[in-house]
Amino acid sequence: KITVRRMKEDGKNFEDIDMDVARRDVKVDTIDESLLGIRDKKIGYIHIKSFDDVTGEDFEDSYKKLKEAGMEGLVLDLRNNPGGSLDVCLDIADKFLDKGVIVTTEDKNGEVITEESDEEKDDIPMTVLVNENSASASEILSGALKDRDRAKIIGKKTFGKGIVQKLFPLEDGSGAKITISEYHTPSGAKINKVGVEPDIEVENSEEGLEISKDNLSKDDQFKKALQVLLDQMGE
Repeated sequence: KITVRRMKEDGKNFEDIDMDVARRDVKVDTIDESLLGIRDKKIGYIHIKSFDDVTGEDFEDSYKKLKEAGMEGLVLDLRNNPGGSLDVCLDIADKFLDKGVIVTTEDKNGEVITEESDEEKDDIPMTVLVNENSASASEILSGALKDRDRAKIIGKKTFGKGIVQKLFPLEDGSGAKITISEYHTPSGAKINKVGVEPDIEVENSEEGLEISKDNLSKDDQFKKALQVLLDQMGE
């Protein structure tokens, strides 16, 4: 039960209203996909909005649906993605990479932990979109695909958040989140306070354009990623 206090119509006094609200899980969609017919080619578009626990399964569902519909190339959009679950990010990277390094972490003592992809990969032609709001896990994924020459990165330099943080509980029930190590891309490049440089830098001419499958016709960054993908496919 919650109580909402709101102003009355007189604009001076308030009234309290009691409400009964049902408690339930709220599922936030983190994947947006579309299939586009371009020059007799079927091009898939998947926007990963964040890397939440549900994102891995949602991505697989969207990817499978597009493949069954005849997808021949993919534009993977990581713009405005603030990051999230590293495990989900690694699973998606592993899908498109053969055996090799995805990312390494290094602590202040120089201890390095390496996350690797296995030998199997989906070799669909692809390009990746990033911008200044792509951070953390989205930088790990785009950095791995770039360094491993798996996909061209299009857009603007990413945010530059490449640190591992751990929550240490305190006796009073609070906690302290402390940085314990840094991420590096497969080439050894730092991400933190540096970001991932796109292979091709593109600015959207329409300021404040919402990143959405409904706005692709006005999206200069997407148009460039599509052009690069079609060139890669020999179109």
